[in-house]
Amino acid sequence: MDSISSGVYIIDKEYNIIDFNETAGILYPSLEVSKKCYKCLMGLESPCLPCPVRKGIKGPRTYFDPIRHIYETVDAVDMPLVDGSHGHALIFSTVGQEERNAAVTTEEDDQLIKLGIIQALSSDFLDVYHFNIPSGQITSYRTGGHALRVNEALDRGYKAAIREYIDYNVHPDDRDYMYAMTDMGYIVKTLKEKESFAVHYRTKRNDGIHHYFVKCARVGAADSFENVVMAFANEDDDILDKLDHEKSLSRSSTLKRQLLIVDDDNASSKMLADILADDYELIFTTDSNNAISILHEHYRSISMILLNIEMRGMNGYQFLESLQGDHFLSNIPIVITAVSDTPEIEEKCLSLGAVDFIEQPFNANLLRMKLKSALRLKESAALLTAIEFDDLTGLYTKDAFIHHAENLIKNNPDIKFNLYIFKLEDMDLLNEQYGNGKVDEVLKYIADSIRSADIKSGIQGRLSASRIICIADQKYLSYSDEEIGKTINIFSADSPIRSAIVKIGIYENINHRIPVTQLIDRTRRSMNKLRNQYQNVIARYDDTVRAVIEKEQRIEACMVEALDQGQFKVYYQPKHSASTGRLTGAEALIRWIHPEYGFMSPADFIPLFEKNGFITSIDRFVAKRVIDNISDWQNKGLLAVPVSINYSRRDLLFNNDFGYVLSYADSKKVDFKLIHVEITESMYVDNQALLMERIRDIRNCGIQIEMDDFGSGYSSLGLIKDMPLDVIKLDMSFMRDFEKQRDIIKLIIDMAHSLGKSIVAEGVETESQLRTLQYFGCDTIQGYYFSKPLPGEEFEEYIRKH
Repeated sequence: MDSISSGVYIIDKEYNIIDFNETAGILYPSLEVSKKCYKCLMGLESPCLPCPVRKGIKGPRTYFDPIRHIYETVDAVDMPLVDGSHGHALIFSTVGQEERNAAVTTEEDDQLIKLGIIQALSSDFLDVYHFNIPSGQITSYRTGGHALRVNEALDRGYKAAIREYIDYNVHPDDRDYMYAMTDMGYIVKTLKEKESFAVHYRTKRNDGIHHYFVKCARVGAADSFENVVMAFANEDDDILDKLDHEKSLSRSSTLKRQLLIVDDDNASSKMLADILADDYELIFTTDSNNAISILHEHYRSISMILLNIEMRGMNGYQFLESLQGDHFLSNIPIVITAVSDTPEIEEKCLSLGAVDFIEQPFNANLLRMKLKSALRLKESAALLTAIEFDDLTGLYTKDAFIHHAENLIKNNPDIKFNLYIFKLEDMDLLNEQYGNGKVDEVLKYIADSIRSADIKSGIQGRLSASRIICIADQKYLSYSDEEIGKTINIFSADSPIRSAIVKIGIYENINHRIPVTQLIDRTRRSMNKLRNQYQNVIARYDDTVRAVIEKEQRIEACMVEALDQGQFKVYYQPKHSASTGRLTGAEALIRWIHPEYGFMSPADFIPLFEKNGFITSIDRFVAKRVIDNISDWQNKGLLAVPVSINYSRRDLLFNNDFGYVLSYADSKKVDFKLIHVEITESMYVDNQALLMERIRDIRNCGIQIEMDDFGSGYSSLGLIKDMPLDVIKLDMSFMRDFEKQRDIIKLIIDMAHSLGKSIVAEGVETESQLRTLQYFGCDTIQGYYFSKPLPGEEFEEYIRKH
């Protein structure tokens, strides 16, 4: 290792620099103990994409350094630190082109770093769109180790593409807002004033509301405004608490603030209009009672009140008194106007809640300055309140709860704490049935019930839209199942919606050394076992949940390495004609054979991969291997049978990633008719309009669509008549209880044939099942009767024999 081009530095688990050698300090003068390494080395606000520590990768990674404009290889080793915790020693070295070509690289990440996109975003996103303003060129990238691609949908232009995306994906209540926020004119104007901004929005699907955000940023220097990047990311429902506040801030920066002017003097009102109309949206009323009605209806949008203290009827003092007792209206700043200004009048107005006083006739500049000052104070206070407390429940927000809970645990090392999460079930359904206002009452009721428990050494917060969290000393909050059950019964009996179900996750006697965010995550994971269970409403974090989490962590730690090292294999299960027994196709199945853990069931890793996004790499790996094998069979003169591949919901619906399969098949000269796509039955209840569009696009290329797992409990028989399908695959559960299911199987086969669709029966194992299915007119048989799933080499031999 060349001492001039290499160095060593040590970081803790939070990426803070603990120490570095002399060479590292020379190469990177910005290195400084206690600072984040990614800030010093890469100028980023989050860990570097190719970092081995971040990705849990063993072995060196090569990446492009945007500060020194060279390629470097970095390797990491775990090491104990002097305080007893664990950290990492990182060794970096400049590499030449030849070494770089031989190293493990991250080409897509390099490209994003070279273009300055990662630096601009300061985060990690799945989908990144790069816009060159002068040329109008749009390029789409996938980050995190996926291949570079161009999204064909963007060929129609930005405006059409973004409109289509919003119409298909964004919750109806957020669409107008998203149209405005993603208008390229607005984006350009905003980014000329600041480097980046984020917009949160919701999608609505049958399985609940999901939350996303899009971040827009300019690339390059502010005085050379030519390139914009837009990145989309998924967020869980924890952001809902911040959504309305952030929207109001975004809107307030683009729309005029509303001022309510309460004044029965026409001359005074006209002067105010002349001075303020260009800067504010003005609402006038001459009646105090009418003003209160306006405020009750529009209190969220009105930024300030200008009140003439000398009005007739209900005078200004009475108006101020009426607002003092109102929780919402008392937060709106009031500036008093009057012809005469005496210390007594001003003092009385201020004591009743007014924030400032201005004398008539108005000095225009002074009036504008006082209004700006009052608004600035109000918005600063609102921001602090939004950060600290939840508007609806009055409890701490998520971030504030975590902060105070960390201090509570730290300052009370001898107290045994329990963590509780209370979740209002089926919140979307309740909103549709009873309305948002009624559901808000339920959430406030739950919050008040927990708060009224008079818990000593405890705090409460609103964790997300439907979840309220509490940490408490075991002594002051009962936690037996029987007592918690009574609490839930009280919720049901006295709740504004009696049918509302509250489920509770409990982490007893928490470990004081574990961060609160991890305690929350573990408690929420324990609640996963309550899904679709309405009798069981209590879930505890225990050894079973701990084992699941540890298993998932082990899987995530080695999944990238496993793919690189060829631990994933594609197996093929043959499909045979039911009538002739002839080989007609196969299904491609992913298998993971780990050197330490052995054979790992797809049920153990596929759901996790769908959650963490690694499923895209797996989908692409399977598709590529299948296409390669079909190409080999053709080149060897073998029968090239159609092979069905399973494609995930994430890649088909949201990433629209199937273009990769088409492109690769075309490059290998594989006929699209030899590729079938299997889509699980459950996907058909999720965003049907978008799914139909995706399926039609794929079928138009000559690819057949198969519905997998039909009969597993999601879709109705009537649903499939409208779906663009070619094949229906009977779920193998029908075969497990074959004799009892015979009539249903025959009904499904007859129905499918009447709709022009063929039937595949999975899980067929016996001669009796085969004969009955032949009699019923089933088209294709898949199962151990003919063959178990076979590795690629064995399936090639199977083709030769059949």
